[in-house]
Formats: sequence, structure tokens, C-alpha cells
Amino acid sequence: MNKRIEQFARDYLKTNLVDLNEDQVLLFKKMYSHNNLEKDINEVIDEMPIGTLDWAMQQVENTVAPEIETPSGDLQEQQLWDIKKLLKRETIEAYNHANRLMSKKAMPSEVLRVYNTEILEIIESLKI
Repeated sequence: MNKRIEQFARDYLKTNLVDLNEDQVLLFKKMYSHNNLEKDINEVIDEMPIGTLDWAMQQVENTVAPEIETPSGDLQEQQLWDIKKLLKRETIEAYNHANRLMSKKAMPSEVLRVYNTEILEIIESLKI
């Protein structure tokens, strides 16, 4: 697997695992970090062997898809929910990208910390 595809897979997992509940995340940790269930989920993903990424993505995708439904069957509410979910995923991707830039020292860390704080506030405000 080339590095770009590997990074995409890891970013995909980080982005989509936020949509799962605590029990589902714990199950993920049991499968991919059974020796340390207290480890941060992002560390678990970063340390996963490359050969497990595709299967993990399929598992997360199959789990996330049913979770997207809203309690109401109202079409307008569903559309708003879908927009919020998309915005949340894109915002998390921006957060992950900022962290990659910080690790490469491509931007001053102080600037990126402020940026990441703002991103986390946006994610929290979406309440989904």
C-alpha cells in the first residue's frame, strides 16, 4: 500500500470512528489494541498494521451507515442531519490535516494549536 493510500485509510478511520458510540469504539480497540484498551483511539489507528486497514475501514463503514438515520422520518430534518454529519467529517479531516502539518513543522505550532482549538469548538457545537 502506498503512503498516500495508507494515510487516507488512517484518516478515514479517525474521521468515522467519532460517529460510533463508546461500546463500538471499545470493540474496535479490542480487535486492534487488545493489550491496551485505555490507549487513545487515534494512537490505536496510527499503530495498526497496514494489512488491517482495509478490513477495519469496511467494518467501520458497515457500522456507521446505519447510525446516520435520525430519530424522525422528516425529510427536512434528515437533510439537515446529513449536512451536519458531512460538515463534522470535513472539520475532523481539517483537524487531522493541521496535526500532520504540525508534526512536519510546516506551520508554527502556536498557529496550529489555535486553529485546532477552533476546529474542536466547531465539532462540539454540531452536537451530533
